[in-house]
Order: sequence, then structure tokens, then C-alpha cells
Amino acid sequence: MQLSQPNQHMKEGSSIIKGVPKRINPVMVAGLFIGFAAFPSPAQTYVGGLVNGQVWSAANSPYLATNDVIVQNLTIQPGVTVQFMGNNQFNVPGFLQAGGTRTNQITFRGTNSASWQGIVFSGASNNCLFQYCIVQNANNSGIQFRGTPMTIQGCTISGNFSPGSGGGIYTDGSLTLQSCLVSGNSSSSPSSHGGGIYSSGGGGAVLTLQQCVVSNNNVSAVDARGGGIGCDGGTLILSGSRIVNNSANGNQCSDSFCHNYASGGGVYVAGPVQGQTATISGNSVSSGDRSSGAGIYCGPLTLTNSDVSNNSGYSSYGGSYGGGAYCGSPLILQSCRISGNSVNFVGCCAGPTYGAAAINCSDSAFDLIQNCVISGNSAGNANGIAFYPAIIFGGASGTASILNNVFYGNFNHPNNQVIQGGAGTIENSIFYGNDVGPTSMNVNYSMVPGGYGGTNNIDANIPINQIFTDTTYFFLANSSPCIDAGDPDPALNDVLFPPSKGGVRNDMGAYGGPGANQNLIFVPPLTIAPQPLSQNVNFGSTVQLFVGVTGADGPVSYQWQFNGTNIAGATSSTLTLTNFSLGNVGAYSVVVSDLARSVASNPAFINVAALTIKMYAGVTLNGNVGSAYLLQSAPTFGVGSVWTDLTNITLPSSSYVYIDYRSPTNTAQFYRLVPQ
Repeated sequence: MQLSQPNQHMKEGSSIIKGVPKRINPVMVAGLFIGFAAFPSPAQTYVGGLVNGQVWSAANSPYLATNDVIVQNLTIQPGVTVQFMGNNQFNVPGFLQAGGTRTNQITFRGTNSASWQGIVFSGASNNCLFQYCIVQNANNSGIQFRGTPMTIQGCTISGNFSPGSGGGIYTDGSLTLQSCLVSGNSSSSPSSHGGGIYSSGGGGAVLTLQQCVVSNNNVSAVDARGGGIGCDGGTLILSGSRIVNNSANGNQCSDSFCHNYASGGGVYVAGPVQGQTATISGNSVSSGDRSSGAGIYCGPLTLTNSDVSNNSGYSSYGGSYGGGAYCGSPLILQSCRISGNSVNFVGCCAGPTYGAAAINCSDSAFDLIQNCVISGNSAGNANGIAFYPAIIFGGASGTASILNNVFYGNFNHPNNQVIQGGAGTIENSIFYGNDVGPTSMNVNYSMVPGGYGGTNNIDANIPINQIFTDTTYFFLANSSPCIDAGDPDPALNDVLFPPSKGGVRNDMGAYGGPGANQNLIFVPPLTIAPQPLSQNVNFGSTVQLFVGVTGADGPVSYQWQFNGTNIAGATSSTLTLTNFSLGNVGAYSVVVSDLARSVASNPAFINVAALTIKMYAGVTLNGNVGSAYLLQSAPTFGVGSVWTDLTNITLPSSSYVYIDYRSPTNTAQFYRLVPQ
């Protein structure tokens, strides 16, 4: 409604909805504006300082931290985003319950223009909950656990950095990660350890990873340790986890000769490592002086049903040791694959160079290598100087039992022994296609080139297809001379058919004897973790879906689908949808494949966020530019009306519109304008 003439009974100098003074003569309109809010302004809440007894909800998200947040008691509900506007920290000395879900996670991140100081649990309650949370782009470790042993579940820690140790996660005590992804983090300083995860190992701490992926993390230092995981003490336990494509680079100089070192491209642990159905693959170490343990550098090493493959070590001066692992005593490998690992000297200067391409272990009181496939490992350099064997090097005083294994296609330059150790025996094993002979140790009931010395060895000089069905898993051919050719001691009889063949007498190779496994022993199930997440999004927004993979055998390929149909060019672990529209609404999934298997993800449903329809009252003011007024409102009009100040307005133009955003919640509202 628009009125241009004053109501004569009103006192001049005060104007209301029914009129205005002639000397002011602005024209006022009380109207309703109907808007379809497809792009509603999101709620946002500013936070900072001490937080006690609060609940943060998705309805009031994002929570924008303008300074440090100190949590005494806080519950964060699924779907909340906590965004840091500056270089601040989220500190938890009290109790935090941050419980996201698989499909509605909680996100902690910095703004696009500023990083932040990460999350610190400092002497916090042991009952804290931290699950299905995303922590991104912090510049002082993504999460630190100080004096706070915890278990976290379903979390993604990515893209964080530390100027010290632990780019993604730092802990000084025991910590358990379940179904977590730690990816793309880094640390860099002269003494950095742990690009992805770092544990100081205090008090005999145990770092446990269950069904986790630690990938594409990096540590750079004068003495770089643990591209994926670095532990300066305690014990590391890996269960169903993958440590892949991490790197440790000794690329900072300690003196004018640039002496530097790197250890543990995938894992560095000063203490023991225990792995069950673990994958250590595609990791690397490189240094100017010495690099050790491209896959694993540790003390005692025990691996069962695990894969250590395609790790590589490089040195340009001092030497490179242990492509798969560089470990202490004892070494125990059961039902494992150790393949495609390498060490290389890539510089110009001669010097001591290589430890074993597969496993380099120190003096051992007892070593057991049983029912393993060890293949395609190599060591070499430009100068032809190599002092240690291609596969396994053990100390001269060690005692080893090497039973029912396959050694195939391993190479060293120049010719050196494939295995070197002290006392002990090799039995029921197959050596085929290696650069050199097996060992200085006693070898019995095995297939070796030329028959070799020892008891009941047979000559390997026959076509390979008469021995194995394949050169990936090395199952015995039905007519293989290795069937029922192992040690006849009843204690070593075959007990599981298949994979063993023939009678009960021990079969040579990885599938014979009492330790044979009926599964593909070194190929864990191909599993997608985490799964892609369903989301509600706004029109025009950018949407990202991503997956992690555990248990892959060899290279991984991806094919994303929309409502069951392949999306052209969508062949990476992340799918990005830009300028989201109604035509993009639907179910998204991905098919993940490795060398021999494929598995489809759960569908992620991407929908448009619910539309909000609101009706707003608007007031149009016409008057002289620069005139000042006080705008007031009241729920009733007449004698006794209670007027509330809304805002002071100085007209920026001769016609100005004021929108009252409170009006959708008011049943009626009257407005008046008071000159100032």
C-alpha cells in the first residue's frame, strides 16, 4: 500500500504507515515480497574462547571460529562444519562428543585464504568421541593427542602440514584408528618424522590401525623418518590396513657436503611392527647419503597374510638398504608376498651401496619365513657395486627357518647370493628364474638350479609352465614335480586341500605344508573404505565424492556411475560435480578394480537441499538523499502501540527499500518513520 498524502490528524515530525509530514514527504510502502529461496543464505554462528555445555547443530552451521576455541564440554552433531577464520586452534582439555555418521560427517577446516592450528586433545577426557570427522588444511598437525589415549573411527585426515612431526596426526601415547583415511599430509623440518602419523612412543605406547588407509603422505628432513607413519618408540599394529604411496625424502642438508638420510618410506618404527592382512606398497625413500627400508624400517617385524610390494629406495652417495623392509630381530613372515621391491644407487660416486632388495635384517636370534612368495625384487647401480644379496640378508649369527616358499625372478648386480644368513635351513622351497643361486645356508627338499647340494633337491632346469599355473600367485601345476616332493616328516604334511595337491606329503612351494592357507594368502579382500557419502546440496554448488580402497592387489582403476551408467572420464578416486543442477540429482557409485577383482561401492544419493519459501515485508522510502530517519515497527496500530526501533537509515538514494527479515515470523506488523 502506498500513501502520498499525510494523514492530517498526525502530529508533524512523526510519520506512520497512514501518512508522512508534508515537509519530509517520503513515500512509504508496506508490502509482502514473496521469494523462492533456492539459494537461502546459510545460517552461520561465530564462536571462540571457552565453550562449555553447548550443542552445535547443522541448522546453525557453519561455526566460524574467529579465535582459539577451548572446549570444556561440547557436543557437535552430524553435518556441522567448523571453519577457522584465522591461524587459530581447536583445543580440547575437557570433554568433546563429535559424532558424525557415514553419510553426514563433521568437518574441521580453515578458510580458503587462511590455514589454522589444528585440533589438540590436551589431557582431555578418555570418554571423548571423535568419529566420522574430516580434518583438513591445518598447519600444525591435523590432530594432536597429548596425554589423551583415544580411539577414533571413520575419520578423514587430509591435506595437513606440520613444521615438526606428524603432518596428519601427532600422539604421545596409545592411539587406535578404525576405518580412517590419512592422506596427503606432510611434515618438513631438519628432524621431521611421520608425514602422515607420528607417535613419540612414550610409556610403551601402542599405535593400532584397523582397516585404515595411509596414503600419499610425505616427510622431508635431514634425517627423514616415516613417510606414512613414524614412531620413535612403542609398537605399531596393522590390521587390514594399507600403507601406500608414501615417501621419505632426505632432501635437506646438514653440512656443506649435504649429508642426509631417509628411513621408512611407508613406515618407520624404532620398536616392533606386527601386521595382519596388511599392505605396504608403492612407498619410497631417497637421500643423498643413506636410505633404508623403502617399505618398512623397524625393530622386530612380524607379518602374516600381508603384502610388501613395489617399494623403492634410492641413494646418490652412501647406500640404499632394504627395498621391502629393513628390520631388526626377530623377522617372522608367514603367508606373505614380498615382490617388486628395489634398491638403487643413482649417483655418480662409488661407495657402499645395497642391502637386500626385499628384506634386510640384522643379526637374528630366530627368523621364520614360511609359505611366502618372494618375487621380482632387484638391486643394482651404475657402477656395478653391490655387496649384499638380492632377496634377504640376515646376520651371520642368526638362525633361520625358511620353509615352503617360492623365490622367483629376483635380481642383483653383480652376482651374489639370493639369501644369506647364518645357521639354519631352507626346506621345501622353489628357486626359479633368479639371477643367482640360493644361499650359503643348508638347502634340502627344494627345487634349485642344477640340483644344488643338500638332501633330495631337484633341478629347476625345466619349463616354468611345468612347475606353476601362473607367475602371479604361483600355484603348482597339476603335473608339477614339486607336488609331494618336500620333506616327508609327518610333522610337515599338507593339511589343507586345496591349495595343497597330491597326497599328504609336503608340497614344495608356498602352498604346501601345515602353514598353507586355503585363501589367496597374500591377497586380502578388495574393500572400499570409506564409501562415498550421500549429500543434500544447493543448486549451482560444487560436489565431491571420494572413496578409499583396501586390499587391492596391484594397480587400482575406478569407474564412476550415475544411476548405473558409466560417467565418461570419471576414472579417479574422486568425482567432482560442478554447477550442480536438477539433472544431476540421483545415485552415484563407483566400480573399483585391481588385477583380478572388481567391487562396487554403496550408492551415494545426491539431492537438492529443501527449498525455503518465505514472505518478507518491504518498506520503500522516497525522500532526499542524505536525510536521516529512525524506522520503527509495532504489532498493533493505535493508541498504546509499543514501537520497536529497527534501524537508523540515512537515505543513500531518493528511493530506498528496506526488507524486514523478521517479518515471516510475525502475524502482523506496522511501520513508522521518525525524522532524526
